[in-house]
Amino acid sequence: MKNVVDISCFSSGKWLEVRVFDGLRGWVRLAGQTVDSYRCGLETCANLGVVFKRQVFRYLAVAAIVVSAAFTSCQKDDRVEPILVLGGETVEFEINPPKAETITILSNINWSIAVEQADDWLKVTPMSGNGDATLTITAQVNDDFAERYATIIVTVAGTEPKTIAVMQEGDKTKDIILLKEMTYSGGLRYVFEYDEQHRITTHSTYYNEEPYQVLTFKFSEDLVTIYDNQWGYIYPAYSINGDTIRSNFQGGSEEIVVNAKGIPVKRTYRWRGTIAIGHGTTIYTYIWVNGNLTRADYEESGTGQSGEFERSGTEVYTYDNKRSPFVHCATPKWFLWWWFGDSGVNNILTSGDTTYEYTYNEYGFRATEIQDNTTITYTYMKRRSLTYGKI
Repeated sequence: MKNVVDISCFSSGKWLEVRVFDGLRGWVRLAGQTVDSYRCGLETCANLGVVFKRQVFRYLAVAAIVVSAAFTSCQKDDRVEPILVLGGETVEFEINPPKAETITILSNINWSIAVEQADDWLKVTPMSGNGDATLTITAQVNDDFAERYATIIVTVAGTEPKTIAVMQEGDKTKDIILLKEMTYSGGLRYVFEYDEQHRITTHSTYYNEEPYQVLTFKFSEDLVTIYDNQWGYIYPAYSINGDTIRSNFQGGSEEIVVNAKGIPVKRTYRWRGTIAIGHGTTIYTYIWVNGNLTRADYEESGTGQSGEFERSGTEVYTYDNKRSPFVHCATPKWFLWWWFGDSGVNNILTSGDTTYEYTYNEYGFRATEIQDNTTITYTYMKRRSLTYGKI
């Protein structure tokens, strides 16, 4: 008769550590079951997908496990290694949510919750715990035109924090606040005009009240074009194909990937030509979270005065969770960031070593901005519309 062993590694439950020949490993929770020592070899490993789905990872797609001839036995392992698995990474709410949403936590130690948001519209319970649990996420009614975002951060000691991105639809029957002008203390002024769908159509630049440049933007389902009326120049167009936007220009190209809401999640910019110390190629990779650019990485390689070179760097951005001047604007968020340096959601607080200071108006929008010795004043206009368009 075969021996029966009880795999019991942690006080929070019974776990089996599975190691694959290439060094990968995973954990299977056997919750109160016993495992035949003979079947603990090849046959159990071949059926781990079933165990994963039935006992623990209800919400996860399980990777295939490669069975090696060398992988023929299982042993008890009493090491306590932190485990944190979430039952989902995104939550979406309607304007007036009919019910709360839930996300499961699978863990074997203490965990805690933090919520990054503006105006405290999102509630999460419990905010801490030990072992497995279910988070209940509740959103208040959104009485603003714009969508709003929050990030739930789940932390356990010894592992990287995991996040849940939360989005709530805006009420498109509410008043729309659109940026009208940006006035710099040094004499520079930008003026914006919009179409009926609240997309920017012209961006005019004045210096000491003299016209300097007028850009015209045209949007369609598969193309965005930019024309410089002042100088008669047509910028390279952006072609749209599903979730990918591309543009090619002299010396380089860029590709932007967006989510289902048209919000950028990644941008890759390649350029070849003259750089600071010679000729080479620069590749920028930008990462967005909840509509805000959070990280930019760059890599450069080429030939300079001292021969071949390679260098790289990273810039990290933080935000204030208040309203960007473009938050009600229907111009695609990726386009706003590329042309106006604004995420279209919140306001940048830090960009690398640079810190920004703001004041806000009665609507919660950016009213003034201080950059070094320059003050920028923002002026808005109000619209009321029952329609809202996006490309």
